[in-house]
Amino acid sequence: MPGDTNGKNDIFVFDRQTNEIVRASVTSNGSQGNDTSAYPAFSPDGSYIIFKSLASNLVASDTNGLYDIFIHNLHNGDTSRVNVSSDSTQANSNSGDFGYYAISADGIYSVFNSTASNLVPGDTNGWADCFVHNNVTGLTARINISSQAEGLVGVSCQAISADGSLITFVSSMDNIVTGDTNNKSDVFTTNNPLATPGSNQTIPFNTTINLDGSASSDPNENTPLSYAWSFNSVPEGSTATIDGSDTAYPSFITDKIGDYVISLTVTDSKGLASQPVTTTITAVNVAPVASAGTNQSAFTGNTVNLSGDQSSDANGDVVSYHWSLTSVPEGSQTTLTSTNNMTTGFVPDKAGQYTASLVVNDGLVDSEVSTVNIAVTTYQAAATEQLGTLDTSITSIPTTTFNSINSQNALTNKINAALASLDNGNYADALTKLQSDILGKTDGCAVSGAPDKNDWITTCDAQNQIYPMIIEIIGYLRHL
Repeated sequence: MPGDTNGKNDIFVFDRQTNEIVRASVTSNGSQGNDTSAYPAFSPDGSYIIFKSLASNLVASDTNGLYDIFIHNLHNGDTSRVNVSSDSTQANSNSGDFGYYAISADGIYSVFNSTASNLVPGDTNGWADCFVHNNVTGLTARINISSQAEGLVGVSCQAISADGSLITFVSSMDNIVTGDTNNKSDVFTTNNPLATPGSNQTIPFNTTINLDGSASSDPNENTPLSYAWSFNSVPEGSTATIDGSDTAYPSFITDKIGDYVISLTVTDSKGLASQPVTTTITAVNVAPVASAGTNQSAFTGNTVNLSGDQSSDANGDVVSYHWSLTSVPEGSQTTLTSTNNMTTGFVPDKAGQYTASLVVNDGLVDSEVSTVNIAVTTYQAAATEQLGTLDTSITSIPTTTFNSINSQNALTNKINAALASLDNGNYADALTKLQSDILGKTDGCAVSGAPDKNDWITTCDAQNQIYPMIIEIIGYLRHL
């Protein structure tokens, strides 16, 4: 056919209805294989072709130089390699000798022979084994015939059922079933349960991880399943243990940074065990999060207290704090009382904005910087601003709210007089004017619950607006 220039055996498919011929031993983008391909087989519905090949370019990272098993999807042109481990490690020995492989009707499961020893953990028998590979999840398992068998000697896969639940194989072993006394090779069917330990995860270390094996299943529904979880490996120095290792939902604490490889084997009620399937939990250090607190307002001469107590770490181990003043008003000489405690403070000596920064460390990495702004003013400035607001508020009150037509102007004049004293630095005089000449004309509702005969403002609604402002200003003046 056009473009066939590799000079090697290829796999072709002839469509008897359309009389078209397509080459199946190609990459997913249609490139031809660079070495021999052989022993093709169809899925029952003709959608998939499974074959073995020495070609190294049909999929990426094929560097073992061995016969591998490939599936080509005739609908979308995808080609994938199936004789790999559950973590996609390629086989370390040949697979598919004599065409011993097959694929389920839906293309989900492939079954194949291989002498590779690295496709599943614990393959030490040194013989060809029969493996089943899930082409969707990527999981690979070696079929077990009994809970006592480490792996059958001389097993050859023959076929897989349409739904992938049954696998037939040939073996000369006489201990697979009771009563096998013919000393001949026999054909057997197995339908082992499938362990499903869940997807790989990455989580903060020093946290509890909850595992879930509830998706494990048995094709023959020989339930309930029993569960056996164990660590294949843990980070150096870890003393982690699996709580509930015989349940579907165990847990453990990631006490060290690194990879925890956990194996799950399930056994059905007949005693058939699955191949162990692993999942990897990667525990990582998560940078802590600093919190310098919410923005504040303060007065010069008063201590500003800062706290990093809301800082956090997903691993639960904030171990150090570092505070700094990153911005102060021009001329300020203030310093923090401490730079390396959870709490600190300073006394602002100038009006303006101060910015404090906090970085926390969990013993390994620093957090991002968290800042808090402190708007600082003087008591004189605060009193001056509030007197102006008080004057505006009184002017906005309807004239009918006052005890006489002249009271509104008279009251604003008194406020302006207090403001003049304040501007001139005569703080005591400003305080006297407010306490003795203004407060008593607005406090009836606050003192007795109703306006009294001395009040110039005659409703509680209006007094409740004015009186608290006067009290606040008096408080400022008492600091001067």
